Amino acid sequence: MAAAESAVKLAEKHADKGLAVILMATSDWKDAAGTEECAYLRRTFKDHAALVAANASVPIAFEGDPPFFFVVDAEGRLALSGPYKTKGSQIPGAVKKALAARKRGWGENDLQRRVRQAAHVKGRIGEAWDAIGAVDDQPLRDEIQGLVKRRADMIGRLISAGEFARARRSLDDAIESAGWRESMREPLQARIDELEAKDAKAAVAADEKLEKLAASLARGKSSAGLVAKLEKEVETSAARVHAAEMLALARALL
Repeated sequence: MAAAESAVKLAEKHADKGLAVILMATSDWKDAAGTEECAYLRRTFKDHAALVAANASVPIAFEGDPPFFFVVDAEGRLALSGPYKTKGSQIPGAVKKALAARKRGWGENDLQRRVRQAAHVKGRIGEAWDAIGAVDDQPLRDEIQGLVKRRADMIGRLISAGEFARARRSLDDAIESAGWRESMREPLQARIDELEAKDAKAAVAADEKLEKLAASLARGKSSAGLVAKLEKEVETSAARVHAAEMLALARALL
């Protein structure tokens, strides 16, 4: 568990700088949030910023004793990989170097670096789009438009998963980041229409109520009273899909 603890600490330290940490189990984990393994991680690493993936595979061939790790920089290049036991001490340095390069922006010329810095580091997609202007760089233009499309897709997945409050916040953030430029508006418009519907507004309000109940689960704690509240929410809430996932985790944490 030393590798997992180290990964979680890195996530807590550098998440706001652009580091994404994913803990992956390639054995026979189930996908449900209420599994014993996920409950263990909740109890052991409280309020962690790392993500957990189940039944995952990676495009890296490892040799030696597990657990394994790999560090990928902002350009998608493999910066470091190997067994944690022999190379784990090198991870902080590799992460620091990759984040420093990301902060400066990356690319073959000043425009690409400036555009990517605005979009990825500052979170100002609209500013990045304006910086491209009339410059003949269609791949870069497609990349920035793709950021908005991926954000719209992510919001759609949150809606499908019943996480309406997160979807609403993510949409508001995307609108602020992209601005109301016509080329940026189209990918987001369908999500705006979805979340402005009367039923969706009710689901957002219900999900915000669930998030207050989720605070103890994030700390790895549960109780019979919380389970009872969630059982009621599963029956009555407009965000019952999310309530059911929380209920499974609450039961696993008892």
